[in-house]
Amino acid sequence: MANGTSERGQSTLRHILYSFAAVVVVSIALIAGITLFTSRSQDRMAMEESVHLTKSVLAATTRRLADQTLDYAYWDQTVNKMVTTVDLDWADKNIGIYMHKTFGITSSFVLGGGNRLLYAMVGGERRMSDPLSMFQEGLEKLLERARAASLTTVPFPVTGFVKAGNMIHIASLSLLAHTEKPIVTDSVLIFTRALDKAALAQMSLNYKLEGLRMAAKDEVLLPAAMPLMSAEGGTLGFLTWNPKTPGQDMLRWLIPFVVAVFLVFAGIAYIFFIKTRLITTTLGDNLAEIQATQAALKEAKEVAEQANRAKSEFLANMSHELRTPLNSVIGFSQVMEGELFGPLGHEKYQEYVGVVRTSGMHLLSLVNDILDIAKIEAGEMEFEEMSVDVCDIFQASAKIVANRADKGNVILDLEISEDSPQLRGDSLRLTQILLNLLSNAIKFTPPEGRVRMSASVGTSNVMTWKVTDTGVGISPEDLPRLVKPFEQIRGSSALTHEGTGLGLYLTKSLVDVHGGTLEIDSELGKGTTVIVKFPPDRTIHPV
Repeated sequence: MANGTSERGQSTLRHILYSFAAVVVVSIALIAGITLFTSRSQDRMAMEESVHLTKSVLAATTRRLADQTLDYAYWDQTVNKMVTTVDLDWADKNIGIYMHKTFGITSSFVLGGGNRLLYAMVGGERRMSDPLSMFQEGLEKLLERARAASLTTVPFPVTGFVKAGNMIHIASLSLLAHTEKPIVTDSVLIFTRALDKAALAQMSLNYKLEGLRMAAKDEVLLPAAMPLMSAEGGTLGFLTWNPKTPGQDMLRWLIPFVVAVFLVFAGIAYIFFIKTRLITTTLGDNLAEIQATQAALKEAKEVAEQANRAKSEFLANMSHELRTPLNSVIGFSQVMEGELFGPLGHEKYQEYVGVVRTSGMHLLSLVNDILDIAKIEAGEMEFEEMSVDVCDIFQASAKIVANRADKGNVILDLEISEDSPQLRGDSLRLTQILLNLLSNAIKFTPPEGRVRMSASVGTSNVMTWKVTDTGVGISPEDLPRLVKPFEQIRGSSALTHEGTGLGLYLTKSLVDVHGGTLEIDSELGKGTTVIVKFPPDRTIHPV
């Protein structure tokens, strides 16, 4: 038997180890896949960041060129020296050679009405070059947009890409205007800045865009490539660069480390296999005894569950059998107490009938509690989930126990906002929870004492009910017994109060069914606070 058990144990061990190896292989493949996906995601994010950065660099360069264009186009001297009279020397010193040497402007042009050339500077030298002939693509459309501007407001530069031969330029155009009037002329100032190797190298250095360059016609475009479009919508060329690859860099660092970890893990797994193989033989000898013990425990568990079901069924049946005659006793005693069919005669009969009715109702309450407990333990208690107005429950419960509080000369305080959130649960059972707590509090509070009931919702969306009294209190060692069935605290102050010890146990069971918690905080001689908390998902805020 032991040998057979040992063989089965070794077979089970091999099965476990094979399964473990399969899990390890799958895990490694999964980790590798996740790592590769992460690497590609990082590279893609780095690519997107570099594209965004390149666009931002071009936008910033274009914006600076537009600002420079507006500075000189919206200037009275430019209008006076280039429109009223044409002063080429002034143009060299202000918008031509000066702009080339100071700000790196590649070319400057001033065109009058009908695109008549008034001034031209290319590469730091004054020329008579027609910009429309020099820039074969892009400029004509930009001129149309610039001349379409309003003639009564401050001009706004028009920008775009243009091409002269194989060189792409950023161009900025603006109508010339007086600053004081303002009166806009029909003359146009044009500044261009070539995207040559020197300019791109400076951008690459300033913004850490490695290898920023204009792609050659026969060059295979990298993923990091950006088309430069003319105003007409045609592609003038492509900017390209060498994007960062943090994902690939991570893989180059990670792969040797992963291989080393895998080898170490494989060695540990081999040692574990050898050691476990030795242990399996010993475990096999004890397996039969363990199985027998498990079978005995299972049988004992089934017997205990069957006994508990039988107890619950017995209590439920007995409760049903008792309720029918009790209802008759209570009903007939109420008829006799009210003398509906005539006087009873002796006054003692009236007193006795009242005692019979009170005792019957007390016994019926006990039977109802037992029946509810039996249903809860058997899992047969029916609950009707709905949105319950907590304010209504508190006010109704306060009215029900008000008479009892008045008889005991106990002050009853209600603290709840009328716009308090609603609670998802069974209205009848929630009311039963609150009534049980209030009845207990009033019962054990001496005359001129106080019972306070409140409801609130905290930041975690947990609804909390509190019932606080200034009654006799409970000692710390007796607190755990309060929520057990048929348990009562037999202190000197409790002997005069009737009860079966089912109220708090039933209350806690109803709270548990709602997924809540019940806590009791008490100090002997000072009073008791019962705290009921409901889960956040049961709190319903008004829309």
